[in-house]
Amino acid sequence: MASQGRQASAATLMIELRERLPSLPAAQAGVVRILLANPAAASELAITELAKRADTSPATVTRLCAVLGVPSYPQLRLRLAAAAETESQRGSPQERIAGDVDRRDSLAEAILKVAGAEARTVHDTAERLPIPAVRSVVNRMAKARMVQIFGMGGSGDVGGYLAGKLRSLGVAAVAFDDPHSALTSVAQADRTEVVIGISHSGRTRATCQVLAEASRRRAMTVAITADIHAPLAVSADQVLPVVSSESTFRTDALRSRIADLLIVECLCVALTLRIYEDASVALGRSRQALDAAD
Repeated sequence: MASQGRQASAATLMIELRERLPSLPAAQAGVVRILLANPAAASELAITELAKRADTSPATVTRLCAVLGVPSYPQLRLRLAAAAETESQRGSPQERIAGDVDRRDSLAEAILKVAGAEARTVHDTAERLPIPAVRSVVNRMAKARMVQIFGMGGSGDVGGYLAGKLRSLGVAAVAFDDPHSALTSVAQADRTEVVIGISHSGRTRATCQVLAEASRRRAMTVAITADIHAPLAVSADQVLPVVSSESTFRTDALRSRIADLLIVECLCVALTLRIYEDASVALGRSRQALDAAD
């Protein structure tokens, strides 16, 4: 059990480094790139050596430790060493197809790299997903009078998919991608409802407004976002974080969709287990209706 705990901590560090990289100041980002490129080698560097390789100061490394919630640089070195050991034990295929797509890659290599990036997105999101939060959300959805979901653009597509999945399980659900419609509906919510906001950045103003209104109505609020420090996450009752990796050829919106959909599937599977008998009946009815329509 202790070994599993150490592995989870090491994996969480690498996930957080990848997740925070796009939003870090340039000096700290340079340090993180060195840590991600070779955690084993980085774990052996003194703070002055690491700072020199990143063309920055030891103070920048110390500030990075604070951002990561690591008490000191020696503690960071220990966690890096554990992360390197964990990745070595896993023998991840990511090691064989790591890196961004390069114009010199063959088509086969490019496809493998895309697949590797998607696999890492799924794995990291699952690793980061807080089980207590999933359980809490599912328990409330199982008894909710209504589940309301809001997202804009690609997040709206995910919201519509989640609403459809919930309805097939017998749970009343509706999705909006228009903020005025969402606010009008959420304004009638109460503590018997669950309101889910989906935003990769966690800073989409309309999504934050919808969850703020839901909170005023005492509905349970849930944020699906990549930034657990963003306003949407901070204001929500429960946060389901997504993790997506950087890539030259994939936009932020596209990168987040697979992670969002993984969370949707996890929620629906967890809900099915929670209300198994009722869900089985509802799914059967849904299939019969669809078969009849064909």
